[in-house]
Amino acid sequence: MKRAIITCLGMVLSAMMTLAHPGEVKVSSATFAAPEWEGYTNKDGTGLYWEVLKAVYEPEGIRLRLKNMPWSRAMKLVTKYRVLDGIVGEYRDTEENLLFPEAPIDVEYLAVIHRKDTGIDWQGRETLTGKTVSWRRDYDLITESDIDFTLKEVVRPAKAMALLEIGDIDFFIDEYDEIENMLAAEGLDESEYVIEDLPPGKDVFTGFVNHTKSQQLIDIYNRRIKEMAGNGELEKIYLKWEVDMPSNLLALIAE
Repeated sequence: MKRAIITCLGMVLSAMMTLAHPGEVKVSSATFAAPEWEGYTNKDGTGLYWEVLKAVYEPEGIRLRLKNMPWSRAMKLVTKYRVLDGIVGEYRDTEENLLFPEAPIDVEYLAVIHRKDTGIDWQGRETLTGKTVSWRRDYDLITESDIDFTLKEVVRPAKAMALLEIGDIDFFIDEYDEIENMLAAEGLDESEYVIEDLPPGKDVFTGFVNHTKSQQLIDIYNRRIKEMAGNGELEKIYLKWEVDMPSNLLALIAE
């Protein structure tokens, strides 16, 4: 009887020690969120970003929950309420309270659209100076300290196009593919607009909640990305979705 009591006490003490050091508990599940981006975060769980996360974590026995939701809501649930483990598609230089792995998941090429009949002579980034510019709310496409124009954020790209039509804004900035998809979705005549590149490309990352659990997830992410780069698995995923790999990932493949 005494031995049974001692054994039970030992089990209780062990459980208490585990609870006292939650960082030592092996992660068994993780939840990531992002807006629905076609080919990247599809509703059915496919897409480049979702498939990279699955390839990273599922072989480690970690069950994933992948959620589509607006960017601002996802960011609040990760940084303010800390009920999600991560958000996919953030810049490393963000002011949000996030932790990041070593390698980016994608490189984002931005573009600027404006009406052709405005006669604007595009001379690169400096053309935005003093103008009225729009992008999606909470996207923070240009660092706040570098904003030398009037910014009008919108929830939906269609709203920005309406503002362009009435001359309330001069430019709308988004990813090149997103702008072309929006023109098609809204039935707009692309010949009435000019789309300019806004170089250079900018790496985007999976951002993790600032919590002790995240270090395990980040360590696994860093290790698995290197493994997948070495065995060809990572390249196959990017080829499948016809997306260019960030230079950091290409460098890992070349090692």
